[in-house]
Amino acid sequence: MRNLRKNKESSKTHLKHDLYDISKEYITIQRGIEEGEVGMKRKKFLAAMISAAVLLSACQSIPRGGAEDMSEIVRESGKGKTAEQDGDTLVWRIACAGGFSEEEAGEVCAGWQNEVNAVLRDKGAGYSVRIEAFGGESEGAEEAVQTADELENLKKSGAQTDLISLTPAMLYYPELKGYHLVYPACAGKGLLMPLDELLKGEKGGELREVIPSKDLERAKIDGTTYGVSTVLPVTGAALYSKEQMKKYDVTAEELKGSVFDKESLLMKIRDLSGEAPYGIHSGDVRQELGLWILEPTENVALNREGTFVNVTETDEFKEYLERLVDWNKKGLVEVLGKPENNRQKMKFVQNSGMNYAKEPYETTMDVSVGYQEEKGASVLVVPDETRPLLQPYWGDYKLCIASWTENREKAEDFLVRLMTDADIANSIQYGKEGKDYTLDGDIVQMKPQVNIMQSYFGYEYTNQMITHSTTVMAADKLKYTEAFHKSYGKEIPDGFRFDPALVLEQIVATNLVFDGVDGTETARKIINLEIDDVEQVIASITEELKQAGIDEVTAEANRQLEAWRAGNS
Repeated sequence: MRNLRKNKESSKTHLKHDLYDISKEYITIQRGIEEGEVGMKRKKFLAAMISAAVLLSACQSIPRGGAEDMSEIVRESGKGKTAEQDGDTLVWRIACAGGFSEEEAGEVCAGWQNEVNAVLRDKGAGYSVRIEAFGGESEGAEEAVQTADELENLKKSGAQTDLISLTPAMLYYPELKGYHLVYPACAGKGLLMPLDELLKGEKGGELREVIPSKDLERAKIDGTTYGVSTVLPVTGAALYSKEQMKKYDVTAEELKGSVFDKESLLMKIRDLSGEAPYGIHSGDVRQELGLWILEPTENVALNREGTFVNVTETDEFKEYLERLVDWNKKGLVEVLGKPENNRQKMKFVQNSGMNYAKEPYETTMDVSVGYQEEKGASVLVVPDETRPLLQPYWGDYKLCIASWTENREKAEDFLVRLMTDADIANSIQYGKEGKDYTLDGDIVQMKPQVNIMQSYFGYEYTNQMITHSTTVMAADKLKYTEAFHKSYGKEIPDGFRFDPALVLEQIVATNLVFDGVDGTETARKIINLEIDDVEQVIASITEELKQAGIDEVTAEANRQLEAWRAGNS
């Protein structure tokens, strides 16, 4: 799930600086591929995710004055019927991406509105769309406003609302204040129109052609679909330095598959280079195991048998950690994030946390080498199919139709267009061609100075299966996604959503065990691979998690899962 780490002392200003800090990482994603821990940043900070990672100036509010003044539209939107509210103009309300105010989101809304309406006119839709932001971040807020409460107030006031884009709740770390399941909460309050009738008809056939079947299954709440979205699944990858491949006479064919299958080759590189050839950003392997880590926990995993367990007690955790420790002792692997690391060039091979393609490819990118970067490194990216990142909902962002719309037919038509029309989808995800991005063949090349909210979160408001691909993505994203679902995550209970309310205190405590600042000494040893006895360190970290309440969390997760299965058998 995409979320943003915040604490009591942080403010919107601090968040903007954080977005500025990661903007370079996002540009790297578009030009090449996210690096190691950046993958988790996209997941934890996004955002959205991690992007997954655009300059801060793009977050300014839109110009004042004139009929296009979005702040005026926002002020008018809660007052009930207006002169603009008729059957020829739909109102699409989009929940602000985490950390942005409604005013800041106005620039994005204005741009989208112009582009979308131009397409609707060209294609004879017979209506236009007004896009309005809601649910923005408030200055100094310590807890997120409930999205369902805002929408309920709009419904009660009679404010026109035809379509709704829901995004994840803003999270405040470490207390997780404000955590709630936005999509189920809105459905539970009767704010969203069921879409099953639409999905069964001719228009539904169009949607099913471009939305992965798993995403449609996972959109159901107690058997009913209230929204649609698409998730582009992720695997890990290995980044090989093209410069060092040439130096050591290594071919691309030799590097296919998992890096752990290349021990003899890496021993040769170690002996020739005089250093560990494999660089990793952390010894924390919890997200490397191909298991679904249940959010907002960071330590409860769904095992292959379909039961929630403490991740440090799984065979996968032990085996992966043993492999890294063994390689560390053999001088094959080095943790790049240690304070004493001051290298400026990438290793022969480094791990990456984010990849959206199945086949190896070459690209040029800035590669994080710890505390610095190698700028413009030429790399061979080799996807690692042994490291799928299972995130079935990725924030549960959804495109929905308001239950109180008076324009159902047109609202359904626009929902279908948003999810099936590539012209609309590309304008939402990437912006305006020539201004925000260019095309190199069929591949998107993002421009450095683009809007953060649009470029970092735009995919949440449309269908990323039909948009242009970046360098790091499969050319046919839908085919790639369907193949991913056939290979991974078969144990995931599609449609199950965990409500952490009863064990939130224990979740906070267990999450802090591995916290980069306030974590335990045992966790620090794991992160830095300062381990002599793997079984002993696993026993210690497991006991620390138990003391923090991990058993109560897994018990509650399994109780909810059993109840869900009983009701959805």
